Order: sequence, then structure tokens, then C-alpha cells
Amino acid sequence: MRTKSLILSFFAALLLIGCEQQVPERKVPVHECATPPEGRAVAMSFAWGNTVYIVCGRLANGRYTNTMMTYNAATDTWQAEIATPLAARANGIACTNSHAAYVGLGYNKGSIYEESSYLRDFWRYDPTTNTWTQLADFPSKKTDAAFAFADDEHVWVGYGFNGFGNELWAYSIADNTWEEVPRDGERPERRMSMVAATCQGRYFAGTGFLYHGRNDFWEYVPSSNKWERKASVPGSGRHNAACAATTQAVWVMGGWHYGDSLTTGYHFQDILRYAPKTDSWERCGTIPCGPTENGVACSIGDRVYFGLGESNKYELYPYWYYCED
Repeated sequence: MRTKSLILSFFAALLLIGCEQQVPERKVPVHECATPPEGRAVAMSFAWGNTVYIVCGRLANGRYTNTMMTYNAATDTWQAEIATPLAARANGIACTNSHAAYVGLGYNKGSIYEESSYLRDFWRYDPTTNTWTQLADFPSKKTDAAFAFADDEHVWVGYGFNGFGNELWAYSIADNTWEEVPRDGERPERRMSMVAATCQGRYFAGTGFLYHGRNDFWEYVPSSNKWERKASVPGSGRHNAACAATTQAVWVMGGWHYGDSLTTGYHFQDILRYAPKTDSWERCGTIPCGPTENGVACSIGDRVYFGLGESNKYELYPYWYYCED
């Protein structure tokens, strides 16, 4: 019986490899930028104008921080140790619309069994005036490693961890109120640590972790409250990947495949590109510093910037790159 099981596992692995080989490859040059002032993992990030903002996260000494550092893409320079009113945290959420950035939630390094470890505070940050405004708290306790995206009327936040869940909440910017989105129809299973991005006014989310890594990829359509399944992310399931969208595509970098019945766990070094127009993926190269999880990514125009995070040996990376779409 054990022999039969091993044979089945072997052919399943061959089938997986065969499927992966069908993904088109296109070499995209990766350019190294100025070195960040420090390494950070599980930070929040967003871009505004020519600047990338990296907020909170875990430092090399294991300490969580509440400071912000910024990268000016026009001058290829960094600024560090910018104060914020936030509590120190990891795995928070950040997204933008045409008016501001929305930041918050996350985990504060306490016991995973304590409710106080899961932060519900939610903030509006105006980069043009450098002002922070605290908004209505997130209503759910599932705040660790959630995803978020926004338009000029709403911010959607969901699929965070405090026990796995598949909640999705909509925040009304005008009313400063939260409302849970009805769980109608097919939707991603409960999980945490997904990737998410807005591309061409469309909202995409996928991957993540629930007992093992997931590679399904979805589009959320707010007008109908429908989730539409899209082409799966190439490779075995992953979580803790970095993600951003240019005007043309969604980009996914790295991540961690938690071991399953066929493999041991491993970290990804790939750079993937998803084209909404054709619902298709390409492999576009590898992360120069090595296999990476818990990094960050942001786009400025048709450049996607990415880096930081940590290696498969949990060493923080002080590297920053960009690709041109």
C-alpha cells in the first residue's frame, strides 16, 4: 500500500512539473536601487507620487517598529526613522485611492491567543500634508495578514487571521462606517496571507495559506458582489508573497510554500506577471538576492518596485529593485 502511495505521489509531482513548464517565460531586466537604511519584514507599503512609503514591520533584531521609511524614486534616495502615531505592528494592511492612503490592522507580537495582539485601529494618511487621522476601528478580530484595496468611495478589507476566516468588510469613506459584505456565491476559501492588487480599476486577490499553500487567483467585482475565478498562480501554492500592480499587470514576487504530502516546504525566488486582458501568467525572472518571503512591492507608473523581506533562513534583506513593465 505504501508503494502504491509513493507511485501516485511521484506521478502527481510529474504532472505538477509538466503543468508548470507550460507557463510562458519572458526575461525582464531587474534593476538594483539604492540600499534601504535597514531590512524590514512583514511591513506595510504603498506608493504616492514618486515616493514609496514603508510602514512598521519587523526589524533584524526581532523588534517590531512603528516608524516609516520612504524611498524617492526620482532621486533614488531613502529617508528613515520617520515617526508615526501608530503602534508597532507586523502584517498590517495599506492601500490607496486618488485622495489618500489607508493603513492599519495587523499583529503586535503578543500571544496569538490574546485578543489584544490583534490590532483593529484604522487610519487615513495624507501624504501631501503628512497628516494621520484615526478612523472607525475595524469591526472584526481577524486582523493579521489581511488584504485591502480601495476606490474613492470604499476600502475593502478581508481574509485576515485570528482563526482562519473568509470575511470581507467594506468601509464607507463618506460615512466612516464598516459593513460586512454578504457571503454570496462562490468565493475564495478561508485563509490568510493572500496577495491583492488593483489593476485597471479591477480588484484581484489570491494565493494564501490554510493548512497548505493556495495558488488560486480571483477577481472581486464590487458592483455585483461576485468573485470570479481566474487563471491560477503558477507553481505550488504560496503565501507571504509580495504583490503590486502597474497600469498593465499584476506582479507577484516570492513567497513561501509550506510543505505538503508531496514536498517539503520551500521559498520562491520567482517574479510573476499576470495580464488581466488575457487572464494569463508569465514568469519574468528571479529575485536577485535569493528566495524571499514577507517582502513589499509598490508600483509607480509602469515600474514595479520590490524588495526587503527575509530569506529562507529568516535573515532580513536590505535590497531594493525595480522592473519596467
